[in-house]
This record gives sequence, structure tokens and C-alpha cells, in this order.
Amino acid sequence: MIKKYTVDEIINKRFAVLLERPDETSKIDIKLSDIPIKIHEGDILKLDIKDGAILFAEIDKEETKKQREEVQNLIDDLKNNSSKDLKF
Repeated sequence: MIKKYTVDEIINKRFAVLLERPDETSKIDIKLSDIPIKIHEGDILKLDIKDGAILFAEIDKEETKKQREEVQNLIDDLKNNSSKDLKF
């Protein structure tokens, strides 16, 4: 069964910490060498994992783009709001 995961962290270029979507409360650690595609932190993956083996792997490019834009908007909002609070 294909599930979606967020690449939360890549550790020492050897392991990926994946958070199961949509709630991102369950995590799994996978060796990067076991993932047949090149991934980056923040990517949204579609994976089919059975008995610890990855049978299917794909980056959900549309959802990854949307997620990155949402995060950037939050960062921009924080920057704009914090600069308004600064008093000189």
C-alpha cells in the first residue's frame, strides 16, 4: 500500500527520517541507500514499503512544491511581523 511521507531530516548523508502524512506523528528511519531515488529534506514521498523493503518510491512534486511555498509564506510572515515589532 502506498503511503505518503515527509522527509523530515537526512542524517550524515546515510539515513532519512520520514514522517508519515498527514499527521506526521509516526516516524520511520530508512537508509538512504535503500531509497531508489534521490531525495531532499522537505520532499513529500509516495512509498510502498513491505517487510522493510521499498517496492515503490516517487517524489510527489506537486505536493512538495505546495508544501515548500506554504513554509516560505510562514517564514515571510514571521519576518514581516517581527520587523514591525522592532523599535529603535
